[in-house]
Amino acid sequence: MRSVRAKILIAEDESVTAARLAEMLIAMGCDVGMTVRSGEEAVRAAAELRPDLVLMDIVLEGKVDGIEAAREITGTLDIPVIYVTAYDDEETIARVNTTDISGFILKPLRINQLRPAVEIALRKHRLERELRYRENLLASLLASLDEAIISTDTAGAITFMNAAASAMTGWDPDHATGKPLEQILKMTERGEANGSPLDQQAIRDLVNRKSFDPMYIVSGNGKTIPVEQSVSSIRLDETSAEGVLLVLSDITERLAVEQMLYKLYRAV
Repeated sequence: MRSVRAKILIAEDESVTAARLAEMLIAMGCDVGMTVRSGEEAVRAAAELRPDLVLMDIVLEGKVDGIEAAREITGTLDIPVIYVTAYDDEETIARVNTTDISGFILKPLRINQLRPAVEIALRKHRLERELRYRENLLASLLASLDEAIISTDTAGAITFMNAAASAMTGWDPDHATGKPLEQILKMTERGEANGSPLDQQAIRDLVNRKSFDPMYIVSGNGKTIPVEQSVSSIRLDETSAEGVLLVLSDITERLAVEQMLYKLYRAV
């Protein structure tokens, strides 16, 4: 039988049940780091031991019950909790559902229930941590780019802006999120602050075009910035678009060099 490699903290105030639970976990290949009897002890032990998982009874000794202890452990320590309890009444279930639950096992305990619950909770938590890591990595990469990155949903509302886009448009990302793209991104076809702005449909029409003439962004202070833009659909699959992604590159310096070279060529 495959072993479940994990360090487990048991919070259970009934000695016989706690011993039986520890016995099953050891048989599964787990390391039982500690057994505690109260919610207060569970929170302290979780902070000290940093287990991979906590098996938590709901009714415990002390003033803090298992639900309150679980809420603090999952919220501050990012450790998954499985409830192991004899109670499944509506009030208890309603309170349980206010916490970040990773599993719910009713007593009496059986190893054929415990093993899959532990395996699923550990796997789910690992995948969630990996997803958060990738999201944070992507956010850091996007924030470090010189190009302005803006994404919208299918209705054209802003869902993301990086720091370069914030600097280019003059909008703080928190204030821009949820607002229509045409309100945030003032694009014109001429380098004039009073040029005709492109509306949402005009910007969306740029999607999948293979080449672009330079466009201009009207910044928050009224300055116009020449840009090259790449616009593409955001897709979760091949059948439906979830929004639009715009990548805008400031080409002020490049145009200045091109203009200088043109003048030199004409002077020859």
